[in-house]
Amino acid sequence: MKNLLLSFICLMLCTTLGVKAQVSVYNSTQLKSAFTEYGKIAEYQTAYDEASAEAATAKKNRDEQSRYIAKESYDSLLVKCRDVYKNYNSTTTPLFFATKKTVVLKDAVLDGDEGNFYDWYDANYATLESLSDEEVYALFAAVPGNEGFVESSSEEIHVYPLEPAKMKINGVEAKNTIVGNLSAYRNKYANSNFVFHYLGYDEYESGDSRYIDCYNDAAVYSNLAKFKNKISEIASSQEIVVQNAPLVIEYTENPLWTQYNLEYLTAAEKANNALTLLNSAKEYKDISIKGSFNTDAHISSYGGNIAGNGYTLTVSNANGALIGTSTASISGLCVSGAKIATTNNGNYKNCAVISGGITGYVGNTGVSYSSLPELAAAMSGVFGVDMTSSNVVLLPVTQNYKVYEYLYYAIDSKTVASKGYLNSRNGALVGIGKPTLGKNEFIILQSANTNTAITEDNVIEKTSDGYVCNSCRIVDGNEFFAPVGFVAKKMNYSRSFTANVWSSLVLPFSVSSSVLSKIGVTHVNVFSSFENKVATFASESSMEAYTPYIIKTSSTGVTFSNLVNVVVGKSSNNDSELRAIGGNGYFFGNLSTKQYAISQLSNNNAYRIFGFNSNNQMVRATGNSSFPTFRCYLKVKESEFASSSADSKIRVQFVDGFGKLIDEDAATAIDEVTSENFSVFGGNGEIIVNTEKASNVSVYTTGGKLVKVAEVVEGENSIAVAPGLYIVNNHKVIVR
Repeated sequence: MKNLLLSFICLMLCTTLGVKAQVSVYNSTQLKSAFTEYGKIAEYQTAYDEASAEAATAKKNRDEQSRYIAKESYDSLLVKCRDVYKNYNSTTTPLFFATKKTVVLKDAVLDGDEGNFYDWYDANYATLESLSDEEVYALFAAVPGNEGFVESSSEEIHVYPLEPAKMKINGVEAKNTIVGNLSAYRNKYANSNFVFHYLGYDEYESGDSRYIDCYNDAAVYSNLAKFKNKISEIASSQEIVVQNAPLVIEYTENPLWTQYNLEYLTAAEKANNALTLLNSAKEYKDISIKGSFNTDAHISSYGGNIAGNGYTLTVSNANGALIGTSTASISGLCVSGAKIATTNNGNYKNCAVISGGITGYVGNTGVSYSSLPELAAAMSGVFGVDMTSSNVVLLPVTQNYKVYEYLYYAIDSKTVASKGYLNSRNGALVGIGKPTLGKNEFIILQSANTNTAITEDNVIEKTSDGYVCNSCRIVDGNEFFAPVGFVAKKMNYSRSFTANVWSSLVLPFSVSSSVLSKIGVTHVNVFSSFENKVATFASESSMEAYTPYIIKTSSTGVTFSNLVNVVVGKSSNNDSELRAIGGNGYFFGNLSTKQYAISQLSNNNAYRIFGFNSNNQMVRATGNSSFPTFRCYLKVKESEFASSSADSKIRVQFVDGFGKLIDEDAATAIDEVTSENFSVFGGNGEIIVNTEKASNVSVYTTGGKLVKVAEVVEGENSIAVAPGLYIVNNHKVIVR
């Protein structure tokens, strides 16, 4: 009995604690079956609720009874009493009689000093564990040979109502109550208002006689005399039995408890069967689609969960929808040819409908898309497309089928030339219509690649931390334009420099002093001023992005290759952001196409353009002279020069961060020009000039200060100056 009870309790708990199973659906037949089973949930729930209520009522009735009672052997008396009571009035509560024997054991027995009470109890533990102490003592005393261990005993007749839940005392149900010893409660019962009127019974002794009193509510029964006569007959029979035969007491299972327990177990089994069906049907509240297929399935209402897993159901039914009214949570499902639901009162998450257009549902609000790849890119966690195939269909997303939107920037227009969608596979972007990048062009993914890291050059990814390019390759001499700022995990800019020769350079990224030292750049100078035809460059320890410099390397062939985590700034269309201004001169960096000095840079000869030649000289650019990408040039207003050709040259000097002149030898060497018709050397207090042509000669200190402008004629000329070091037409001269 206990095991069955525990089974039912476990059954009730499992209803609450059970783990839901998920039903996998691979084809239309399975989907229709799932919808059919789901539709039976309400039917099975009702059956389960009814059976559970029936079981609960039976359990309540059972628990209001004592499981074990003491019963006398005169069963005929019990039968007669019940028959009289039932036949007299059907509305009365049937009773049965029982005798309870109360036994008190000696203290020595309970202390373990006498008898074998505890050994006997252990041996019969399974039978005795649920009994009261009084019941256990009585059974022990009934064992032959144990009479001497009894301290005292008494017997009393008890009356048990067969339906105690129907009897009320003062309006309160008499639950779990054994109605007995009625002489002690006579007045109380007589004054009570019972819903079902009660027949009282009591037995007592007076002298040598035993008596039975019967009483009831006289107002209820019109034929009270007849009723008492019947009870007297029973009393007489009992008295005879009591007087003529000794009472044999035995403990037995209460028949009422047994009856209600059977009802309970029957209802519990019925509830268990209903619950099995209900749980089986409830499994279809959680459906997982495992493939794309055609179906004519339809369900009028659904409130479970459907995981589409990125698959497509092509629906063809008369309803025009997979579901009539949905209160379900549906995710990752694409329905083609119909709606997901005619009425959606539930939740969509990353779903799609292909019917008269393409509609995507990130949430419950639909958004129109022009193509499946566009939708797949927007819901890239669920849907994918094979962009290498001409058959464009939605697929469950995988790393190879995940769709990335891209923007392609053409270098000539510096704008988005095209946009589209691609897959990422094996470190490269793939797909029909993928643009071919020109030199220094970029393609930008609008989301971060999650497949194998992209290794092809100049692919920029938009990540949560900003734009990132795994491999950036800048080709020297070709126009450069960065549409966005980004971090290049690996940067390659290849250009061959000549050792110990000044070269101009502008880069779209910064370079630290440690990196410059590592790759062999020994000097970095930035333009600071132009005064009196002297261009001054100040020494720097590092390079900033989009800033023009002149540099010198320690060896030939130095390249800016394999740099890591380089920050590339966004390009600007404004060339003023690529220039350094100093006095009357401008030093520009060129990141556009090759720029021609006269036709493009001179502003119709309003400026003179200077740059470094291959002989380490800064000279004026004339004719078809040009400046490739990543080179720099000096731009000076024409008004800074006299009409004489002797004034067309400028001098370059270098200062440290405090403005102190440095590297004088290098400064003079920059624009020293060898000429057969002009020579200059120093003498005592004079500068001697030999020339074949009259001209004006400018004399400067090494600090760039103009000392004098002397007019020389053909032949040898003397210019008086104080002893010192001078610069004359780009020649260094020492005067003693």
